[in-house]
Amino acid sequence: MTSTTTHRAEQPPLAPAPDLNGRLPTLDGLRGLAVIGVMLTHFVGQGSAPGWIGGIVQSIAAIGVYGVDLFFVLSGFLITGILIESKGGSHYFRSFYMRRVLRIFPLYFGVLLFFLVLVPLIRNIPPHSRVAYAQQGWLWLFSSNVIMAIRDQWVFNTPWLALGHFWSLAVEEHFYLVWPALVYFCSHRTLPGICLLAIVTAIGSRTWFVVNGNPELPVAILTICRIDALALGGLLAAGLRMPGMMSALRRPAWALAVASLGCLMFQHLAVGDYMHWGMRIPGFTAVALLFAALLYSTLAVPGGHPWARFWSCPPLVFFGKYSYALYVFHLPVIPVLNHVAPVSRFAAWTGSPLAGLLAYTAVGTVVCLGLALLSWHCYEKHFLSLKRFFPAHGKQAPRALTPVSRQALS
Repeated sequence: MTSTTTHRAEQPPLAPAPDLNGRLPTLDGLRGLAVIGVMLTHFVGQGSAPGWIGGIVQSIAAIGVYGVDLFFVLSGFLITGILIESKGGSHYFRSFYMRRVLRIFPLYFGVLLFFLVLVPLIRNIPPHSRVAYAQQGWLWLFSSNVIMAIRDQWVFNTPWLALGHFWSLAVEEHFYLVWPALVYFCSHRTLPGICLLAIVTAIGSRTWFVVNGNPELPVAILTICRIDALALGGLLAAGLRMPGMMSALRRPAWALAVASLGCLMFQHLAVGDYMHWGMRIPGFTAVALLFAALLYSTLAVPGGHPWARFWSCPPLVFFGKYSYALYVFHLPVIPVLNHVAPVSRFAAWTGSPLAGLLAYTAVGTVVCLGLALLSWHCYEKHFLSLKRFFPAHGKQAPRALTPVSRQALS
C-alpha cells in the first residue's frame, strides 16, 4: 500500500485542462492570424516587387493561403465542441441551425444581393463576367465550389466580380449540414473514429483525383477533399473532453507540429508549387495537423503564459473579432480598388514597386476594416441579437449564454 502511494506521489501531476466552456480569447487571435494571412495573399498577389526584399515579402504573403486551413480547423474544433456540450438538451438541431443561419446568412446573402441583383440594375455586365452571373445559382445554394470544380476554373473571380473565395464558405456549410447529426447519434467514444474516417476519406479522395488525372481545382475546393481539416478540429474537440487527455497529448502534439512543419518545408523546397500532387495529397493534411497542434498549444498553457498572451494580443483579437466580414469583403474590394487605384499607380506615387505594393495592401486592408466595422455595427449584430431565442444548450439556460456559446457559434 505504501509503495503504491509513493509511486503515485512521484508521478507528475496532470496539467489542468482548459475550461472549454469558458471564454477562449486565444481563438480570436488564431482567427485574426487566419484572416490576415488570407488578405495578405490576395492583396500582395496583385503586384510584384523586384529584389530580394520584395521576394521575401511575397513569399511570406503567399503562405497566407493556408489561413483557410486554419479557419477549417478552428471551425471543426468549435462546432464539434458546442455540439458535444449541447447533446441532451432540448431543440438540439433547431438551436444549432438557427444560430448558424443568424451568423452566416445575413452577410452572405446581403453581399450576393448587392453584387448579383443591385449592381446589374445600375451597370451593364461586361462580357468577361457574364458566365459568373449566368452560374450565380450555385452561389445562392452554397455550392460555388461544385460548379468551379466541374468547370475547373474560378468561375466567380473576374476583373469585375470576385466571389471565388466563397468556395470555403460552401465547404463549411456542407460540414454544418451533416456534422450535427453525426455528433448527435454517435457516442463520445465513437466520435473520434468518425473524425479519423473523415480524414482518411479526404486523403483518399484527393489521391483518387490525382491518380486519375483529374484537374487540380477539384482537389483544392471540393468538400470531400477538404474535410480533413474540419475533422481534425473535431477530433481535438472530442479528445480534449476526455480525462487526462490534455497532458497525454503534450509530447505528441509538439512532435506532430515539428513533423508537419518539416514535411511542408520539404515539399515547398522540393516542388515549390502549391498545387503539385505532393502538396495536394499529403500537404493539405500536413497543414491541418500543424494548425491542430498550434491550436492545442494555445489551450495547453494557462492564460497568463507568454504564449497565451501573444495570441490574446489586441491586434490579433481585433482582426479575429471581425474575421468573417473581413474574409467576405476582402476579395470583392480588389476589383474596385484595381479600377480606382491599381498597384501600378501606388508604385508611381511612392517611386518604388515594393512601397507601392505595401501601400496598396495597407489601403485595401483599411477599406476592408471600415466595411467590416460598418457591417457589424449597422447590420450583423442586430441579427445576432436574435440568438437569445435559440440558446445553444437547450433547456440548460445558465449555460446557454456563456461566452463560449457565443464564440463557438460566432
